[in-house]
Amino acid sequence: MSYEVIFSPKSRRQIKALKDEKLKERLKEVVIEIGNNPWHKGTIKVEKYNNIQERELDDIAYYIL
Repeated sequence: MSYEVIFSPKSRRQIKALKDEKLKERLKEVVIEIGNNPWHKGTIKVEKYNNIQERELDDIAYYIL
């Protein structure tokens, strides 16, 4: 079972505006980890981006970045 990771509109704008490529890359890794196993999302922290929510999908993982 896969999950869709949803960011608020404000968070999406902030992510797109990021200039730090290292932080963007880490954020992408975190989104993939959360999509694959959302039950451990509390152990994954990215500074200033803790308002990640998940929504169940059939067998599709779609990441909004």
